[in-house]
Amino acid sequence: MSRIRVGCAGWTGRAAAYWKAFDVLELSEAQSSARAATHRRWRTRSPADIEIIPQLSPDAALAGFQGAVAARAWTDALATVERLGARTLWVRTPPSFRPSRENRDALTAFFRQERPEGLDIAWRAEGLWDSQPEDRNALCERAGLLPIIDPLALDEDELEDAEVFPQGPAVYWRLLGRPGGGTRFSESHFDLLVSLLEGRERGAIIFGAAVMAGDARRFRTLLQLAGQAVADEALDDDAEADGEDADDFEPDDEET
Repeated sequence: MSRIRVGCAGWTGRAAAYWKAFDVLELSEAQSSARAATHRRWRTRSPADIEIIPQLSPDAALAGFQGAVAARAWTDALATVERLGARTLWVRTPPSFRPSRENRDALTAFFRQERPEGLDIAWRAEGLWDSQPEDRNALCERAGLLPIIDPLALDEDELEDAEVFPQGPAVYWRLLGRPGGGTRFSESHFDLLVSLLEGRERGAIIFGAAVMAGDARRFRTLLQLAGQAVADEALDDDAEADGEDADDFEPDDEET
């Protein structure tokens, strides 16, 4: 695990307090559409090594990823990515964006257009796509997308199926709640997540609700300890072989 980041979705409140606990933030729709000056302020007043992940405007999906509206959403998103120094952009498609051939072709063509080098695009597909994870993952591979998934929503057999549980060096996991209901996670849930991260090189694990912030802190601490243990083990092997900021994440008052 070279750099797996942990954070929350659409956080509001003091930025300094947030960045003490986390190293990635998934912006909400409103935060992603804030003024350019607001985005620049967030970036300049945040630690250099954190990541802020903006959202592609929902207008692109509502337009079927075709036409002038979708093109404008893409242009605006890339400008936001540049202002924030973002390495990931996330997109959500609502249940109305069904897995038809037309939608598959339009989404593939849209996201295969030129993008900044090194930019990951993560896709949260809602609706019927949930019942077709193999098709969703295959489409992500063709379009160059990272599927946004919740590993804790998968059973043991699904986690062992590479067509259902995506492999590869990068991840974007969004935890929606504890299996069986609720928002509090157990140590066994976290241990499972850490084991599933073995061999991954980069990515984000986003806790999807403000009430999960405490668990998000616990998990990041566990992940850091696991990473330190791996580093210490590597050092041992080598040795043997050798013998508060006042800013916040609220858009300005005049923004919507």
